[in-house]
Amino acid sequence: MIIERAFVPLDVLSGDTLGLLVRCQSCTPPVAGRIAETAIVHTAIPPEVAALGSLGEFALAVSAAAEERDLDALRWVMAPDFFFSFIGTQNPDAAFEVWRSEDFTTLDQVPALLAEGLDTADGKIWAAPLDYVESFSYRGLRLGFWKRPDGRWEWLFLVRGLAG
Repeated sequence: MIIERAFVPLDVLSGDTLGLLVRCQSCTPPVAGRIAETAIVHTAIPPEVAALGSLGEFALAVSAAAEERDLDALRWVMAPDFFFSFIGTQNPDAAFEVWRSEDFTTLDQVPALLAEGLDTADGKIWAAPLDYVESFSYRGLRLGFWKRPDGRWEWLFLVRGLAG
């Protein structure tokens, strides 16, 4: 079975010269199989470096920076019009101001959102959680990434609710 989502957490069961035996607990149904050790992203690198790599590297870097509340690192990979609310100015500095005012409650949820994996409905924007990708009426917190025309990954949004 092929796991169709990106950035899915895998449990490593064992390893040998054929690669790693892994299990995806969040997959329905749970699946197990072999994967090359080099295909697994397990160490976060700085987001600005990860933006030039794979989607998995980028997602892990954003997750780690969010967990550390490293706004300077996140700024490098956020869209200039980063979307965080359905009202007001939309940019990283405005998002940072809101996150600080709420003691980072929203930003702190990024690792949990990404822990389920990323998926895409249009082949362009990769989003989490999966409920958001699969339902037009989803109202909860969600985030999205895309690959810019210059090949860099960019964080587009972290928002909840429905527009007007």
